[in-house]
Amino acid sequence: MNDLLHEAVLDGPDRSATVYSATISRPTPVVKTMRLGVLNNPLSGGNRNGLGAIYTIQKEFPQIPHREVNTPEDISAALSDFAERGINLVAINGGDGTIQAVLTSLFRKLPFQFHPLLSVLRAGTTSMIAGDVGLCGSRVSAMRKLCAWAKATHHSTPHSEIIRRPVLRIHTAHAQEPLFGMFFGTGGITQGIEFCRTRIHSLGLRGEIAAGLATAMLLASLLRKRSSYVTPTRISTSVNQSPTTQYECLIVIVSTLERLFAGLRPYWGREIAPLHYTVLRANPKYMCRTLPALLRGRKHPYGIPEHGYISHNVERVCLQLECPFTLDGELFGINGDSHQVVVESGGHASFIRI
Repeated sequence: MNDLLHEAVLDGPDRSATVYSATISRPTPVVKTMRLGVLNNPLSGGNRNGLGAIYTIQKEFPQIPHREVNTPEDISAALSDFAERGINLVAINGGDGTIQAVLTSLFRKLPFQFHPLLSVLRAGTTSMIAGDVGLCGSRVSAMRKLCAWAKATHHSTPHSEIIRRPVLRIHTAHAQEPLFGMFFGTGGITQGIEFCRTRIHSLGLRGEIAAGLATAMLLASLLRKRSSYVTPTRISTSVNQSPTTQYECLIVIVSTLERLFAGLRPYWGREIAPLHYTVLRANPKYMCRTLPALLRGRKHPYGIPEHGYISHNVERVCLQLECPFTLDGELFGINGDSHQVVVESGGHASFIRI
């Protein structure tokens, strides 16, 4: 049997594919011995009812080490332990914030000689990263399937693939060292997170349903030109080495994900660069005509900067903010606090999907 996995090919006529994440189709060799280690965050949204089912699986595969992690310090200690054990595949049973903490530890501290493969379970409140690069199915079924796969002698199945993504590196005064993640947002993005937590989660809704409902309500408020949900904020930006430009913005996104929740893909740039950068300026024109296409990553004749729509693939974005920002669901900063944030490419991570 051929011990090769194929990297995902997400290219297509309407995709802003880049060589960094979507055009690699050559087979990628995987070592025959997969040494799996599992990180379990009991505080993640999908794990708050307990880890009993996960630890039942652990008993079925006692050779696979599990570590409970609640804090970034826990994650760093667990990854260092995994590196000493020769682990080369790390499963993350947690949400987007847990994945962000894992990436930050891996890229800051470099505990492994070579970065391990990552496998992401849908165990968060939103699990947006898992929706793009994670395992299919519930966290329990995915964990059992992954453990059985890692234990097998051969690691090639008809649906196995390695998905390679760039990783964001964030420089901010709110952290002494760089942060690493996959989705940066500010303006209406942070307002939407607060809205979802206070108005949607209180209804008992979670995951993509909650995020999709919150997004639909926020977009509806924009279409009705109501400002109670999303208010513009002034942001200064410099892309790559370009001069600084000031905007009144509704939304700013910098991401390396190819798919957001509910299948959204709000970037339509065509440049060859690792970061998707999208801006929705205040008072955009022709929203009813343009948004259905732009939210799926398709260009529209009216979706142009003169009408308030900006999207490029870039190497680096420098922003001067007076509002909070989010990195993979975690919030940083406060309103009225002027601070600079630099978002750039920080390397690559490889995710396995079976």
